[in-house]
Amino acid sequence: MQGCDRMNPFWRNFMKAPGGVRRTGLARWFQILEERFMTLFWANLLCLAWALPLLAALFFFLQTWDWLSGVGVVLGTAVLGPGVTALNRVCMQIIRDKPVSVAQEFFASVKRDWKQSALFALIIGALWGMFAWAVRLVGLTEGGFNPVL
Repeated sequence: MQGCDRMNPFWRNFMKAPGGVRRTGLARWFQILEERFMTLFWANLLCLAWALPLLAALFFFLQTWDWLSGVGVVLGTAVLGPGVTALNRVCMQIIRDKPVSVAQEFFASVKRDWKQSALFALIIGALWGMFAWAVRLVGLTEGGFNPVL
């Protein structure tokens, strides 16, 4: 390693920012990704677990086009809202360079913010559900949609 330092004395300047200087932009993003990759991985995995009810209901809705499955999609979206909010909270703690315990921070955020995030996600889910149902009805009336592949 010493030989590399003598041959290229500026190499270390590209690897690390000087003390007290924060990286910005894309360099900051790569720095966070490099330093906190597993924290982000586990937070995203928890959020994906919160998405499982939505994914299951969406699968059944696309297979059957039943109104009960559509209600499941809307409710699954309401369940996903607190999970996405908690993922956002964990990411904000990482960006602010605060210590993060993923599971503890995730579940604390779900417990604290579930009302607002579930209500907002329920509204968004209802809008997307109405849009999907409208696309289905247009496809049925014009004969351009075949649900059996």
